[in-house]
Parts: sequence; structure tokens; C-alpha cells
Amino acid sequence: MPQPYEAVTDRVASSAGLDPLTEEEARALLALARRVAHTSDDRRAAPLVCYLAGRVLGSSAPPAERLQRIAELEALFPEE
Repeated sequence: MPQPYEAVTDRVASSAGLDPLTEEEARALLALARRVAHTSDDRRAAPLVCYLAGRVLGSSAPPAERLQRIAELEALFPEE
């Protein structure tokens, strides 16, 4: 079943000439944002880290590689 955020992210991806997020990428990015928000001193860091993740990942890497890089970024913010 489509999630409400998909219409928004699909529209942005299409406008930018990118493929839409896969379900796995969306889950991984949401987990990254959650981890950053819960472990940093400033919740505003979560969307900014996701933006930086996007810059690091680019659009040309295969999905499995993008997921691995997201996981590596999430590991920078260990839960206590």
C-alpha cells in the first residue's frame, strides 16, 4: 500500500530527473533521520544529515550501494 510521503517524494524526484526512492531506501533514510534526531543535541540535524547523505550518495550508485552507505552513515550515531 502506498505511503502518504510517496506522492511528495515521487514528485520531487521526478522534478529533479531522479528515480523515485525505493521502499528500502525510504525506510533506511527514515531510520537514519530517527537515529540522528534521537542521538544528537539538536533534532534539526536529522533533515540536514539526510540532505548530506543525498549529496554523498548521488543518483548514479546502484540501490544496494546506496542502502549500504545509508547504513554506514547511521552507524555514526550509535544509540545509547
